Amino acid sequence: MKQMFGYFLVAIALAMPAAAQPSKAPVDLTGKWDLTVKSETGETGTAEVTLVQKGDSLIGKYTHQQLGPLEVVGSVKGKDFSFAYTTQMNGQALTFTVKGIVDGPDNLSGTASMAFMGTATFKATRQRQQRG
Repeated sequence: MKQMFGYFLVAIALAMPAAAQPSKAPVDLTGKWDLTVKSETGETGTAEVTLVQKGDSLIGKYTHQQLGPLEVVGSVKGKDFSFAYTTQMNGQALTFTVKGIVDGPDNLSGTASMAFMGTATFKATRQRQQRG
């Protein structure tokens, strides 16, 4: 009986018209994002990242009040994305790696590896464009 019910569900799914099935529209991360970052020690901070997505590639700028604007390079695969940026501290290059997931058209979340400073979690919201 269970097997027959399983076949029934598969048959219904296959019979559904394409328009009735959920669409898998590609994500587009292009835009300005406000990030709220929380370190593993509980400290919070904010930053802004401007992303341009072309296909599966990401480029842009990560702007933080202490670090200034830094070049971003990354990629997108489905709802998963990652990018990295590098800065200099005390004459040493430090690379930060951000990995996340698209939670909605205007929401992201994930983790950031902050070199010797440990890891952090973040949430991001896309800025609304101003109409002029």
